[in-house]
Amino acid sequence: MGVFLLILAEIALLLELVSLYRPKQLLYMSSRPLVKVTEPDREFQMETVVENRGRMPILFARLIEYLPYKGSRSQKVTSNLYLMPRERVTRRRTLTLSQRGRYFFHGGVLEIGDFLGLTQSQRAFFQTEEVVVLPKPLDKASLSKTMGGLMGDRSVQRFIWEDPMLTIGFNDYTGREPMKKISWTRTAQAGRLMVKTYDVTEDAVVSLVVNTDHGQRLSSDGLMMERLFSTARSIAEELEASGIRYRFITNMRQAGQDYQGSYIPAGAGQSQLFRVLTALGRATYDSAFSFQKLLEKTASYSQMGQRALIVTAAPSSFSAEELSLNGLSAAYGQALGRLQAACGLKPLVAVVDRKGEITWL
Repeated sequence: MGVFLLILAEIALLLELVSLYRPKQLLYMSSRPLVKVTEPDREFQMETVVENRGRMPILFARLIEYLPYKGSRSQKVTSNLYLMPRERVTRRRTLTLSQRGRYFFHGGVLEIGDFLGLTQSQRAFFQTEEVVVLPKPLDKASLSKTMGGLMGDRSVQRFIWEDPMLTIGFNDYTGREPMKKISWTRTAQAGRLMVKTYDVTEDAVVSLVVNTDHGQRLSSDGLMMERLFSTARSIAEELEASGIRYRFITNMRQAGQDYQGSYIPAGAGQSQLFRVLTALGRATYDSAFSFQKLLEKTASYSQMGQRALIVTAAPSSFSAEELSLNGLSAAYGQALGRLQAACGLKPLVAVVDRKGEITWL
């Protein structure tokens, strides 16, 4: 019996000596999400790699990771490992994130203990990997109410483009023109029949404008702001589905971007939509510059015959009566006037209130 205990003691001592010989520099750890962009509540995977680059086994290691959870909060996750010499362990974990925004994966900490549990050391592995969660799209009922209430029975194309041709002037009626070309307003003014002269609108482009400048006390109104971003997303997807080219202009601040505000040139296709949705996912509740300046920028990018779709929250200083295109014109008259002059068309404005209701002006 004594010999057996002696042998056990020698084995334990040997394992203790082996476990003490564990240079931390020979350990490696990394973790990263396998996606860069995801939808709210959609499952995605993250991958964690732990590697023993030494010639001795690691009899006990505890991996501590702090995973993004809600907003800026994180969730502590621990797991235990045993690593043979030169062994590389890869683990995958399924995660979901429910709120729009930018989330970080900062690596983790490896705790290494000896065989007898007498000593312990740590090594931290810092890194920065991110996932951007997109805004939730409007549900079908809300989208139908929003877009349908805006357009009635007309298609998106016919709503945005009042006419596929742009009126550039008027001429006397010669009798050869169809009756639908007669401008009765101009006829009444001139005292003789006048017909419209058209120019084909070749570059049919919509400016999707998102305004986050609503007054300081509204910057913390999360429901309204999230509804604002969801509305912008759904409009972009509707334009994309309808094959309409669009540019994206906004004054919102974006997390992780050196520049503030954003301009995405006119385009179409999945890459265009991806850029717009990613910008909306990164958006904060703050604005980089005023609504007035945003309208001026939009006018500078616009051309005759190009419609502007403006998505904005109800300004804090506006009463219910002022929540109209005339009310906006009273507050931002010069900028809206320049925008309308540049486009030749009245801008369409979607206003999101604090209850999340959307009104088109």
